[in-house]
Amino acid sequence: MDRSPSALINAPNVNGGYVDVLGTPDLGLAFELDFVDHTLGMIVRELKNQHLYDSTLIIVCAKHGQSPIERQKRVGVGIGNGQPGTLLGSLEAFDISDDGSLIWLNDQEELGQTLAPLTQPDNEAALGIQEIFAGPSLRNKWDDPSSDPRTPDIILKTNTGVIFTGGSKIAEHGGLNEDDFHTALLVSFPGLEHRTVKTFTLNQQVAPTIIKALGFDPNELQAVKKDGITVLPLLFSDNDADDK
Repeated sequence: MDRSPSALINAPNVNGGYVDVLGTPDLGLAFELDFVDHTLGMIVRELKNQHLYDSTLIIVCAKHGQSPIERQKRVGVGIGNGQPGTLLGSLEAFDISDDGSLIWLNDQEELGQTLAPLTQPDNEAALGIQEIFAGPSLRNKWDDPSSDPRTPDIILKTNTGVIFTGGSKIAEHGGLNEDDFHTALLVSFPGLEHRTVKTFTLNQQVAPTIIKALGFDPNELQAVKKDGITVLPLLFSDNDADDK
């Protein structure tokens, strides 16, 4: 297979995605993975040409996954089926609905009134709602929306396979399903021992890891202090003991 960028950009117009629950890529996704692989190879070759490879830490990660991997679980919820924005009307200020839903309200005092239609059995079934986070259940996991406007007032976790679309897309992201946030994270550095690390990690740990690799103290970052984010485990001798 020709893996050059030009060949991959002009690959057959086929759907991306997986062909089975094991995550076997179909032709479209295989072309996309080959494109990334070829591009990373170009970067590594140039680092070696510039004699920088031996001093370069490479971190490859994904900012999100896609759900569902098992394509036959896909359930598209279109506008006519009562997407959150349609169902809530003027109570809602804004929502992001992909394979979950983040909802901001016009008035936080109307939280109870807003939850009433969302918790009706027929609406829960139509929207594929598995769990609703609001009030204390939301604040226990995320920032308080009354003090942080970035935090939605309501978060809907949907059943695996549910995506809010009236179109033909086969998967979405942004929800709370396993397929969404279990993503690849690869760290490479000459001399780094090959291993598979099963310690729970977050993409948030990438930034402080880069800061530490550059010789700075990541604890000087306000976000690191506020959220208690550590560097990735087993990379630096001073945190090996805590992460084994």
